[in-house]
Amino acid sequence: MKGKEFYEKEVKSLIKFVGTPLNDNYHHYIYKWVVKSTRKGDLVLDVGCGVGTLCHLLKKSGRNPTGIDLTEESKKIFKENLPGVPFRTMDAHSLDIQDNLFDCVVSNQMLEHLDEPSVVIKEMLRVIKPGGRLVVTVPIGNMLDGNGNLGHVQCFDFYQILHLFEQFGDDFKIYWLNKFKHYNVENGEPEEKNVFGIIMEVK
Repeated sequence: MKGKEFYEKEVKSLIKFVGTPLNDNYHHYIYKWVVKSTRKGDLVLDVGCGVGTLCHLLKKSGRNPTGIDLTEESKKIFKENLPGVPFRTMDAHSLDIQDNLFDCVVSNQMLEHLDEPSVVIKEMLRVIKPGGRLVVTVPIGNMLDGNGNLGHVQCFDFYQILHLFEQFGDDFKIYWLNKFKHYNVENGEPEEKNVFGIIMEVK
C-alpha cells in the first residue's frame, strides 16, 4: 500500500479537478449503480471516500452515507462541505465498526492500491447486514499500467478478480464498465479507463 502522503496528494489533486464535492456537474460514474443496489433510507459506507462526491450524491438521493478515508484532506473536505455526512479517519484493513451495520458498502478503485486486498474485502463484508451488498470497482489490469505513477500495487485481470472474490463465496457478479472519464492525477486531464465492477450479495 502506498503511504499516507501519496493519498493526501491524490485527494488534493482530485479536489482541484472536481472543485467541490457539491459540484453537481461532476458525474460520479458509479453513482446510479450504487443507487440501484440500495433503497432510500439505507445505510451506505464509502470506503476510501476521497473528496466525498459519491457521499454527497447518495445523501441527495435519500441514502444515509458514511465516508471513511485515511487522509486529513478528506476529513477537512467533509467538515467544510458535507457537515451532515458522518466521516471517520480509518484504515480499511481494520474497520472500527460493528458487525452487520450497513445495507451497502462501496469501494471505488481502492483495492488496487493495497498489499492485502483480501483482508479489506473480509472487513467490508463483516460490516454489511445479511441481505446487503458490496459494490467494488477496480481498474482492468491489462488495459492500464498496473504500477507506475498511479500508485497501483495490484494489477487485476479477470481471473485474479474471480479468484479474489471466490474466497468469500460465489454469490457475486463481475461487470465490465467501459471507458468512462477518469481524472489523471499526474497530468491533470480527464482520460479514458476501463474497470471491473463487482457486486456481491451478503447472505
